[in-house]
Amino acid sequence: MTVARAPAGGDVVAMGWDEFREWFRPRWRRGEHLGILAPTGAGKTTFAGGLFAPPRPLRKYVLAADPKGGDETLGALRLESLPDWPGDRKMDELLAHHEREGLPTLFRVGPVVQVEKDLERMRHAIADSLDGAWRMGGWTYYIDELQVVADTTNRLAELMGRPKAEIRGALRGLDRFCWLVVGRDPREPLVVTKPNKLGR
Repeated sequence: MTVARAPAGGDVVAMGWDEFREWFRPRWRRGEHLGILAPTGAGKTTFAGGLFAPPRPLRKYVLAADPKGGDETLGALRLESLPDWPGDRKMDELLAHHEREGLPTLFRVGPVVQVEKDLERMRHAIADSLDGAWRMGGWTYYIDELQVVADTTNRLAELMGRPKAEIRGALRGLDRFCWLVVGRDPREPLVVTKPNKLGR
């Protein structure tokens, strides 16, 4: 394990994937949210799949923001598509239906974006779903295609109670396919890990 200083002054700890999963499991408490933020091709699906896809899921309720509205890489996680956040009451109904049918509770939120005017609807759908997931609690929230919703990093920092400069500085120092894990407790270090490939 390697400990380094983050550019903004916090500690950064490197862990292997299996070690990270065991470290992360008790720290990812019920009702807390996880945001996976990265540009296209950085391996978000591999990271996400290693946490909540079968055969060893750490979470039962998954909500993914999909700015492209039908991203093929999200298809590997078999997420049910929702063009917009349906509202808390409707989401409760969907959850109850999934429970009765024994279905996994994996959703993707975001309309199909074909022209520039669709972007505003997409941004509202993602913001509404983030706020809705926060109100309901218990969701794993996966944000795909960060460059489309770049201001989400600031929102994440606010939700986690961490300095924006700390998160942005640590993100700039990441190697390809490595992940920065940001917890709510500002006394804990930021964690960097690299997941195994999907299917292993």
